[in-house]
Amino acid sequence: MDYADFWKRVIPIPSWLVIPALKIFEHLHLSPLYRWVYETAGEDHYVSVDKIQRELGWSPQKTTAYVFIDTYKWYLKEYKDRVIETGVTHRVAWEQGILKLIKLFF
Repeated sequence: MDYADFWKRVIPIPSWLVIPALKIFEHLHLSPLYRWVYETAGEDHYVSVDKIQRELGWSPQKTTAYVFIDTYKWYLKEYKDRVIETGVTHRVAWEQGILKLIKLFF
Protein backbone atom coordinates (compact mmCIF):
# COMPACT_ATOMS: atom_id res chain seq x y z
CA MET A 1 0.00 0.00 0.00
CA ASP A 2 2.96 2.31 0.62
CA TYR A 3 4.20 1.69 -2.93
CA ALA A 4 0.79 2.66 -4.33
CA ASP A 5 0.70 5.82 -2.18
CA PHE A 6 -2.56 4.81 -0.54
CA TRP A 7 -1.29 5.85 2.89
CA LYS A 8 -3.61 3.35 4.49
CA ARG A 9 -2.93 0.58 6.92
CA VAL A 10 -4.32 -2.89 7.43
CA ILE A 11 -6.56 -3.10 10.48
CA PRO A 12 -6.76 -6.66 11.79
CA ILE A 13 -10.21 -7.77 12.88
CA PRO A 14 -10.60 -11.01 14.89
CA SER A 15 -12.04 -13.89 12.88
CA TRP A 16 -14.42 -14.77 15.73
CA LEU A 17 -16.08 -11.42 15.07
CA VAL A 18 -15.94 -11.39 11.27
CA ILE A 19 -17.05 -14.95 10.42
CA PRO A 20 -20.48 -14.76 12.11
CA ALA A 21 -21.08 -11.37 10.47
CA LEU A 22 -20.11 -12.72 7.04
CA LYS A 23 -22.46 -15.68 7.53
CA ILE A 24 -25.29 -13.23 8.13
CA PHE A 25 -24.24 -11.13 5.11
CA GLU A 26 -24.07 -14.29 2.99
CA HIS A 27 -27.59 -15.24 4.06
CA LEU A 28 -28.73 -11.74 3.02
CA HIS A 29 -26.78 -12.05 -0.29
CA LEU A 30 -24.51 -9.19 0.77
CA SER A 31 -21.28 -11.07 1.45
CA PRO A 32 -18.39 -10.25 -0.91
CA LEU A 33 -16.91 -13.69 -0.16
CA TYR A 34 -18.08 -17.25 -0.25
CA ARG A 35 -17.96 -19.48 2.83
CA TRP A 36 -14.68 -21.34 2.15
CA VAL A 37 -12.83 -18.04 1.71
CA TYR A 38 -14.00 -16.35 4.87
CA GLU A 39 -13.85 -19.46 7.05
CA THR A 40 -10.21 -20.17 6.10
CA ALA A 41 -8.92 -16.61 5.65
CA GLY A 42 -7.65 -16.44 9.23
CA GLU A 43 -5.55 -19.59 8.79
CA ASP A 44 -1.96 -19.61 7.62
CA HIS A 45 -1.53 -20.93 4.07
CA TYR A 46 1.74 -21.98 2.55
CA VAL A 47 2.86 -22.95 -0.91
CA SER A 48 5.85 -25.26 -0.84
CA VAL A 49 8.44 -25.08 -3.61
CA ASP A 50 10.40 -28.02 -2.17
CA LYS A 51 9.37 -30.47 -4.90
CA ILE A 52 10.19 -28.18 -7.81
CA GLN A 53 13.50 -27.25 -6.14
CA ARG A 54 14.36 -30.89 -5.60
CA GLU A 55 13.27 -32.19 -9.02
CA LEU A 56 14.20 -29.27 -11.29
CA GLY A 57 16.69 -27.29 -9.24
CA TRP A 58 14.44 -24.23 -9.43
CA SER A 59 14.59 -21.49 -6.79
CA PRO A 60 12.41 -18.39 -6.46
CA GLN A 61 14.06 -15.23 -7.75
CA LYS A 62 11.69 -12.63 -6.31
CA THR A 63 10.22 -11.86 -2.90
CA THR A 64 6.50 -11.87 -2.26
CA ALA A 65 6.57 -8.08 -1.78
CA TYR A 66 8.26 -7.61 -5.16
CA VAL A 67 5.69 -9.84 -6.86
CA PHE A 68 2.82 -7.82 -5.32
CA ILE A 69 4.36 -4.56 -6.55
CA ASP A 70 5.05 -6.02 -9.99
CA THR A 71 1.46 -7.26 -10.23
CA TYR A 72 0.16 -3.84 -9.17
CA LYS A 73 2.23 -2.19 -11.93
CA TRP A 74 0.79 -4.64 -14.44
CA TYR A 75 -2.74 -3.90 -13.21
CA LEU A 76 -2.21 -0.16 -13.64
CA LYS A 77 -0.96 -0.68 -17.18
CA GLU A 78 -3.47 -3.30 -18.35
CA TYR A 79 -6.68 -3.09 -16.32
CA LYS A 80 -7.07 0.02 -14.19
CA ASP A 81 -9.44 1.85 -16.53
CA ARG A 82 -11.34 -1.16 -17.86
CA VAL A 83 -14.94 -1.82 -16.98
CA ILE A 84 -15.05 -5.35 -15.61
CA GLU A 85 -18.27 -7.24 -15.04
CA THR A 86 -18.80 -8.90 -11.67
CA GLY A 87 -19.22 -12.61 -11.17
CA VAL A 88 -17.91 -15.62 -9.30
CA THR A 89 -14.89 -16.81 -11.28
CA HIS A 90 -11.30 -15.69 -10.93
CA ARG A 91 -11.52 -13.91 -14.28
CA VAL A 92 -14.19 -11.42 -13.22
CA ALA A 93 -14.52 -9.09 -10.25
CA TRP A 94 -16.57 -10.16 -7.25
CA GLU A 95 -19.63 -8.29 -6.13
CA GLN A 96 -18.56 -6.13 -3.20
CA GLY A 97 -21.77 -6.61 -1.25
CA ILE A 98 -21.60 -5.06 2.21
CA LEU A 99 -18.00 -3.91 1.55
CA LYS A 100 -19.38 -0.98 -0.47
CA LEU A 101 -20.84 0.39 2.76
CA ILE A 102 -17.93 -0.57 5.03
CA LYS A 103 -15.39 1.09 2.71
CA LEU A 104 -17.07 4.44 3.37
CA PHE A 105 -15.72 4.33 6.93
CA PHE A 106 -12.10 3.50 6.07
